[in-house]
Amino acid sequence: MDYFTWKSIASAPACRAIRSGAETWALPNGGFFSGGRVYTHGLQTKRGTCYVVCREVMRDVDATKFEMFATRAARQAILILQGWAGRREYPVEVIDETPKRYRVKLLGDESALLPGRRQLEPGGVALVPKTAVKIDCQATP
Repeated sequence: MDYFTWKSIASAPACRAIRSGAETWALPNGGFFSGGRVYTHGLQTKRGTCYVVCREVMRDVDATKFEMFATRAARQAILILQGWAGRREYPVEVIDETPKRYRVKLLGDESALLPGRRQLEPGGVALVPKTAVKIDCQATP
């Protein structure tokens, strides 16, 4: 591959690409020097566009990866449902996240009745509002 013809990428777009699932890898032979910068890594977005990443930008990308890893580690949570019979709490595991909802998997052996008369069986997966989920930082393995 001819890495010398790839475009470089700035810090903010690189971090945004990492959050959306881009991959990075080290360039062979330690990278190359161009325009006063040392390009050490390559970045490929989900759409397939490839960029070269300099050392300074790679520090920010690594910090973003660490931040994503740290937030993913907090997967155990409590699903809080309030109804006419009172407040019920169920242990769940957060699987995925959308802008307004969490996709959770119900842990334990008790089924939960979600709003809209939806029944969530143990081990079942459902989308619930973020306001109904409390992330439990103490329960991380």
